[in-house]
Amino acid sequence: MHKKLKDNWRIVAALAVILVLIGFFFWRNATHPTIVTADCSTPYRYDSTVKVNSHTIKTEDATTKASRAIGLGNRACIGQDVGMLFIFRIPGHYQFWMKDMRFPIDIVWISPQHKAVDVLRDVKPSTYPYSFANKGQTAQYVLELASNRTSTLGINPGTLINF
Repeated sequence: MHKKLKDNWRIVAALAVILVLIGFFFWRNATHPTIVTADCSTPYRYDSTVKVNSHTIKTEDATTKASRAIGLGNRACIGQDVGMLFIFRIPGHYQFWMKDMRFPIDIVWISPQHKAVDVLRDVKPSTYPYSFANKGQTAQYVLELASNRTSTLGINPGTLINF
């Protein structure tokens, strides 16, 4: 009788673990959706304009520690000609992560001379909690754009980005 009871508890414990894992899966997908809508009507504040080649990107500027910490987190999407420009006081190696992100983005680190020093394409929300930083040269600005937008704009290290 004792062995049978012990085996039943093992089954109950295994089922409990499975239910917890299933619950976590559904909670994770409900709180971190990665759906990008075709028509992005999420309101963005337009603080400045960034020009790359002949294209114009309207940007919301993140200039404070608080605004940089939030970034694009908790937004539903980002339009093709919209971006977020992070402005730092001094050049450095700045780390970014995908906390509370719901869509993939491209990240461009920009030197004080307004040239791209590093480009990371199609960074997905599922990469959180990992962080990404510019390699090599320091950057004073960081531009976040819709996923793969850097490819269509022709942004690579060395590309001049006017703002």
